[in-house]
Amino acid sequence: MGRFAYQKGVDILLNAYKKSILSRCGILLVVIGDDQKNISKSSSANITIYKCLPRHEVLELMRTSLILVVPSRFEERGTVIGEALALGTSVLASDLSSLRCAYLNAPREAINYFNLNEVELTQALNNIVDSSLKVTLKKRYEFRKYAQNFNSKEVVKQYLKLYRKLL
Repeated sequence: MGRFAYQKGVDILLNAYKKSILSRCGILLVVIGDDQKNISKSSSANITIYKCLPRHEVLELMRTSLILVVPSRFEERGTVIGEALALGTSVLASDLSSLRCAYLNAPREAINYFNLNEVELTQALNNIVDSSLKVTLKKRYEFRKYAQNFNSKEVVKQYLKLYRKLL
């Protein structure tokens, strides 16, 4: 989000995304900025580039995103990181001392940092899929466990067991 200037690292993000599992899984990458002439047109169907959006739409996109990626080569404050954290969105950011200092008190799991290069960003993006998949599989396992213990047959069995104890 913001300017598509060199220091923002959008070129690194686009290249890393194209090589990542996210791209192959069809997970959409949304890039928002004010000057599209500074980035090359992407050939991926899973990349949406917005020139400019109203602030409330940007915040809604941020709120509903899996993660916010900040691949900046230089960033003074990274205000967008604070906005994402306030909206409950995790952040993947370049490992810049200015960002680490600005968000020193952020929860450890809320911001992950990567060394700014295509290889490390690709790996970080792949780790998002791994983490997300683990959470999804854990939720499925817990639901199956819940469903096994709370289906009608099991509930009747538990009631009969209770009644036997009471009688």
